[in-house]
Amino acid sequence: MRVNISIPDEVKQFFEDYSKKTGVPQSSLMALALSEYKDKIERSLSNDK
Repeated sequence: MRVNISIPDEVKQFFEDYSKKTGVPQSSLMALALSEYKDKIERSLSNDK
């Protein structure tokens, strides 16, 4: 699925730089970061029960 979001310039620059360093596409890095963030929130919510 494709989603358009606005991000701060420094976040965009981080992903550009990290993508060049690792050879992994920026979109893949961003998708992974968001997935890990979602998992962290879900773990936090399940610990609150």
